[in-house]
Amino acid sequence: MNLNDLPIEKNEDDLFNFKHYAKKIQKLIQNNSNNSEPLTIGIYGKWGEGKTSFLNLVEKQIDLGKKESKQKGILKYHFNPWRYSTEEEMLFDFFDGLSKMMYVDQDSDIQKIAKKITEYYKYIEAIKLKGRVGLVARILYSIAKCFKKKSLTLGKLIEAINNKLEKSSYKIAIFIDDIDRLDKNEIYTILKLIKLNANFNNFIYIIALDEDHVAKAISKRYGESIEDGKLFLEKIINLPIHLPRIEEEDLKEAFDRKLNKIVQMLGYQEEKKKEILELSEEFEASYFNNGREVVRVLNSFFTSAFAIGEEVNLRDLFWIEYLKICDSELYNYLKGLKVSSYGSGIYTIEDFFIVDKSTINTRGISKSLPDDHIMKNVLDKLFPYKDSFNHNQLNKDSNHIDLMSKSLKISSVEHYEKYFSFHIERKVSETKKKEIINLINSQETGKIKSELIHLKESFKNYEYRFYNMMDFFIKNVNEANREYFFSFLLEERDLITLDKNAYGVAHRTYFIELMGNKTKEENEVTSLTKKLSIDELFIFTSKIQDSREIKAKAELILIERLKDELDLKDISFIDYNLRKDMKQMFLFLYKKHSPDAYDSFISEIINNVSDIIQIIRLYTPLFDNDRYDQFNKSDLLLMSKVVDTDFLYEKLTEFNGGEINDTQNDVFTMENKEKGYLENETLGQFLFWYRKEKNWKDRRNI
Repeated sequence: MNLNDLPIEKNEDDLFNFKHYAKKIQKLIQNNSNNSEPLTIGIYGKWGEGKTSFLNLVEKQIDLGKKESKQKGILKYHFNPWRYSTEEEMLFDFFDGLSKMMYVDQDSDIQKIAKKITEYYKYIEAIKLKGRVGLVARILYSIAKCFKKKSLTLGKLIEAINNKLEKSSYKIAIFIDDIDRLDKNEIYTILKLIKLNANFNNFIYIIALDEDHVAKAISKRYGESIEDGKLFLEKIINLPIHLPRIEEEDLKEAFDRKLNKIVQMLGYQEEKKKEILELSEEFEASYFNNGREVVRVLNSFFTSAFAIGEEVNLRDLFWIEYLKICDSELYNYLKGLKVSSYGSGIYTIEDFFIVDKSTINTRGISKSLPDDHIMKNVLDKLFPYKDSFNHNQLNKDSNHIDLMSKSLKISSVEHYEKYFSFHIERKVSETKKKEIINLINSQETGKIKSELIHLKESFKNYEYRFYNMMDFFIKNVNEANREYFFSFLLEERDLITLDKNAYGVAHRTYFIELMGNKTKEENEVTSLTKKLSIDELFIFTSKIQDSREIKAKAELILIERLKDELDLKDISFIDYNLRKDMKQMFLFLYKKHSPDAYDSFISEIINNVSDIIQIIRLYTPLFDNDRYDQFNKSDLLLMSKVVDTDFLYEKLTEFNGGEINDTQNDVFTMENKEKGYLENETLGQFLFWYRKEKNWKDRRNI
């Protein structure tokens, strides 16, 4: 089941419009039918340009039987020189087939000619039984032995055949194809057959050949150069006919017809059909040397699409198959790339394999391509690289990565290897994705868990592929089953490790963020937040985006959950083990939703200078997890939006017996970067900026 590249047999298959020229050649042959001299017509063309198709069209235009007045009929004989391993076999079968073809006709004159030709090839057959004597002597010996006619000569036998052909109402048209595929000795044999052994009157030889190839093959017999070979061909070929040029419109028409046939044979749904039909818009005749190359690429594409089409982007697959056929070196270069370093910062293939205007580079390996090289255009299609974007920013953008993955593009690390391995074992399978999505939609909890465990085990050396699939499920679960699936994941959270992904974020944290982002309904918030720890609840709530009401619902739940947690554990907010950014978020949300209660809360949690310092340090930048940087003016302004800095200053005054020493201005000259700033230094920095800002405001109000 494929698109064969067999030569065309009928006019309706003639996508290159050869039929018009073929008709002219047919008329030329028929108009020449009363000329008894032998004629040899050469159909010249390069490999794949359609010589055989043109030959078939010429043959199909010539009808059997008698023609107009004064025109002989045409008997057709097809001879395939590729079938034989020796020169003798080729010659014997030529005459045997020719005579048998003529015996089929009811015309008695033709049968008489066939009989003579049978005699002619029988004496050649008898020659095989004799020793290595001269050709003419062997022929005469065989004639005398076989036919008891001692006076018979080669000339008389040829003359008898010619006489009968002259009287016949037919000419013999002999079609010979593919001689440019033979070796040089076989080519020489065919030419000798045409010129010497079967150069009968009323014979028309129509042969298809690549002139340069044949001329080169015979050049050493008749000279030194290919030009000598061409000069000899001129003696054999009476009428050279060069194939007409294939117009770009005709080549595209052929491409589109065969592409549509592929769509029909593969039977894909609309989305996959669209990927294939995109190729029609991208087609350019300059990509192909000839029509046969078009068919070879489409055949290769069809086979690959049949094998792996559901797992890849079909448009990208076509261009990879194009490279396989038209530039095997570049194809093998791409095939050899080992793309599995997701954890090292590889996000799409463009991070690994860069296509610029002249060179493709991979870890120090480069392959230079001219700007106008056709393969450069193909690489640009497969690996689009936009100069207007910073390369690293482009490929680390999650939307770009998601698009590459969702579209099954070859640019995706997730899918790249499929285009060359043609299997999905230990790879992200689109078929498996659909199977698990169906289980989610059916809410088959046991089977879902079993499938995910199996997936994780199969990806144990390529864990990122498992998490890519989890990412897909969360993003693509339908609305009706979203709460069910998210609840399932939270109950089976051990499936997702706390190891960090390529972005430096724990996998579990990332998926909770993603679930927050995808949550759309109030009932989902109510249900899911019950299954989240306090830390997870902060992460989840921070990513809700769809609705103010939904986000507010989650924020209020978070506030109450943390307050209950503090009461339950009888612990101060200052001492509670919670990430710095989460504490900031809690204070912001508490003030936003319950400002009066918030003021009381702040008053209750500040009981000494150390508590004040811990509040200030919530807004102090960190070098890392435990070293504090300077507290600057920008930090004060951020803090003042949530915490009443006047209140803090008053409490500091109270805790210090009514006054605070004004001796902290020099802290900004200290070189404490290596160890970070101490608590009293942070407090001094706060006081410095608070007083500076307060004085500025007082001056403004004067």
